[in-house]
Amino acid sequence: RSNIVLINNYRDAIAYVQEGAHIFVNPAYLQIFKFNDTEEVIGVPLLDIIHPSNHNIFKNILRVLELPKGEHEPQSIESQALRNNGEQFFARFEITTTILNGEHCIQLIVHDLTPNNDFKNQINDLINRDFLTGFYHRQYFIQELERTLPNNPGIIYLVIDNLTALRSKLGVVATDQLIKEIATLINNKIDNNDLIANFNDGIFTILTINKGEEFKLRILSEEISNAINNSTFNINGNNVTAIISISFYHSALQVKNLQTILSKLETAALSAREGKGKRIVACADDSNSFNVTENINLVKLA
Repeated sequence: RSNIVLINNYRDAIAYVQEGAHIFVNPAYLQIFKFNDTEEVIGVPLLDIIHPSNHNIFKNILRVLELPKGEHEPQSIESQALRNNGEQFFARFEITTTILNGEHCIQLIVHDLTPNNDFKNQINDLINRDFLTGFYHRQYFIQELERTLPNNPGIIYLVIDNLTALRSKLGVVATDQLIKEIATLINNKIDNNDLIANFNDGIFTILTINKGEEFKLRILSEEISNAINNSTFNINGNNVTAIISISFYHSALQVKNLQTILSKLETAALSAREGKGKRIVACADDSNSFNVTENINLVKLA
């Protein structure tokens, strides 16, 4: 009885089979095979949870192991299995003989070999992210931009203009801390559906589907600009400010070549350094696309 209690607490899925049918299963076994309770599975033939293509293999193993005399080597087999709801999954069965309540029987330990998609997705997501900021890498951003380009996304391109001077003053480690703090400010301004990348050294890019229109990108760019321009960062006792330039590309524009867009965004951000005020440049198909304000300049996408 103490063994039964112990087995019930095992995380492994364990069952005991006699004369080809289940006589005992633990909670983990019920869970893996989608049974509601033990009454649903007790008396059910083992072959009912094995895919028909492997019935003969299991029949031969059971025939040998059910012989009460002689020593039997443990068996391990990988097979398609069937849950109670009909769902198929790949599993490994470790099969051996044992004694339960004084009677010879067969013990099964079942391991679900179905990939953990949630865990796999988490790993892939981490691989695509930058360690310093937690934002996506440049290559992943480019892949997603290429994928979503037919949907007319909006793109924001932000450059820390005085990064070289800050790094010379603060050192590499302290500058990394500054970049993290700037990244946090940017992240606080975007939606969960927006994709942000640490595109290059001191350059951040934002891909947005829901805010592809020009006026929405202008508002978001100004919010980010205000958040950074109005901040003084205390880094290792040094109070520093970051000087940034922003360019953005909106969904109404006709240029759909990825490399051309990125090149023009870079050129536009460089030109913003010459501007006054918020140093924000909106890329446009022509100079009459929308009105120029004091702080918003236009760069024609050729």
